Amino acid sequence: MKAINWSNVHCTDHYSRPIRDLDTRNNPADMAAAVARDGYAWPGGYEMVIVTDDNAVLCRECVRAEYDQVYGEAIRRENGRGWKPAAIGIIGCNMEGRVDCDHCGRVISDDEEAAEDE
Repeated sequence: MKAINWSNVHCTDHYSRPIRDLDTRNNPADMAAAVARDGYAWPGGYEMVIVTDDNAVLCRECVRAEYDQVYGEAIRRENGRGWKPAAIGIIGCNMEGRVDCDHCGRVISDDEEAAEDE
């Protein structure tokens, strides 16, 4: 398998663009690129994940490991097979409680105690 240079990960126009130029709200390919390349939101340093069109959560490592699959689904026009990014989740910001990666099973956040305290 060919190694991917994550600083030049494919974006919508099939070339590298600065992260600030990515459309991470509306473009699934840019969502995948942002999580695979950076993985943490700024400011704050919160971990980013992909929430797919079938509501699965993918951690950064799985987005990187399965990038061909995720990117391929991101650029498909028709409904995919569940790998298509629908949103970027930001752990501790817009996602709270326990969050697991639905691909590898890694516990991304186990913030159940904080949710119970509120």
